[in-house]
Amino acid sequence: MSQRNATTTTGYIVAAVVLVPFFWLTLGDAYGRFTITFDPAASMASYYLEPYTGPATGLACLAVPMVLAYFLKTIMANIVDSSWEISSNAIDWLLVNGKKWLIIAWRKALQLVRQLKQAYSERSTTIPAPTERSPGAAARLKLMSLQSLLHLLLVAFVTWCGIALYLYFSQSRLLYYPEMPSRAVNATPENIGLAYEEVQLLTSDEVRLHGWYVPADNARGTVLFSHGNAGNIGHRLDTVRLFNGLGLNVLLYDYRGFGNSEGKTTEAGTYLDGQAAWAWLTWEKQIHPGQIILFGRSLGAAVAADLAIHNPSAAVILESAFTSVPDMAARIYPWLPVRLLSRFQYDNLDKVREITAPLLIVHSPDDEIIPYEQGEQLFEQAREPKQFLKLQGGHNDGFYVSRDHYAQSLGGFLQQVLPDPGQEQPCEPDG
Repeated sequence: MSQRNATTTTGYIVAAVVLVPFFWLTLGDAYGRFTITFDPAASMASYYLEPYTGPATGLACLAVPMVLAYFLKTIMANIVDSSWEISSNAIDWLLVNGKKWLIIAWRKALQLVRQLKQAYSERSTTIPAPTERSPGAAARLKLMSLQSLLHLLLVAFVTWCGIALYLYFSQSRLLYYPEMPSRAVNATPENIGLAYEEVQLLTSDEVRLHGWYVPADNARGTVLFSHGNAGNIGHRLDTVRLFNGLGLNVLLYDYRGFGNSEGKTTEAGTYLDGQAAWAWLTWEKQIHPGQIILFGRSLGAAVAADLAIHNPSAAVILESAFTSVPDMAARIYPWLPVRLLSRFQYDNLDKVREITAPLLIVHSPDDEIIPYEQGEQLFEQAREPKQFLKLQGGHNDGFYVSRDHYAQSLGGFLQQVLPDPGQEQPCEPDG
């Protein structure tokens, strides 16, 4: 089972195992009392059947945790390092035992329904008329009404807190998808007819990363390619071919925890990964910073932006970039205090203000994941010189749908920012 499928299944099991009994015992009882309060004709019958009313009406609330399970699945399938993760052993344990617990819970539900029917059948003939209630019945009903309301509010608050806590402790799983569609690197530049060099990068915190260096004939520059939050470098060959056709060498690499790279993905770690790639180009390949294009797509745009404010370069290209992770999370979960909960920032809006190299921002109004307005926001806040390239197509295929316009526009931008191949300068690292 893939990590994504296991994660989604775990969401359903956690919701069913934890939320169903909770709603059964709490909301069911509250709903039962609420019904008694506002149904005078049945109040006396409910009085005699009260021991069964809560669990029975809890059956009607089974749909609620199922809806919450769907929300959990949606949360896990979308966005927003660390050690607060559900371990693989815990996932396996839940998968093994969850089905058994659900069967037991369902059998208990059926048993309670039978008890309710039997109790109602036995006592219905002895139920006093509503007019025979004691004088204090009205006061008791008012008290029960208040208790029911408090129960409902408590359930809503606890559920809200539970989802918020889940979101807080699962942020890394919600942001990084190295297993989607697969962590295995199943294709190489050789599959598209390009020669390449296997690259092993070592970060400043001693994590080994895997990458490829794809040279171009008569190259006029080199692209340092930081990819998005899913898959690996084997899924980026179309972009490599496009850059190669524009006369650019390409260095692409997998972040820690992605592809064949070691380690565990964190925000700080991805910044160190990008820095290791830049250091490899300038030290190992002796490529002058004035010939390096920092390119980032989606999450990779945040890595490229961070590189740009710490290192010189010929230009920076940010494609399908968001303003920040909290901004994205606030759009998806407006009913949660995600700005307070978020342990990730990836604050592109703040960083574009510091980028001094020529900047190209690329975005599509059809982007279904990262709003076009966030791309426009980044462009408005960026310094000159800057350009904006408007594409057509979705988040993951805009560059392909707009391929001709995309390639032509990139070529024009590169013509402005890169020196003539005959004027290349050797890199002279300090010290």
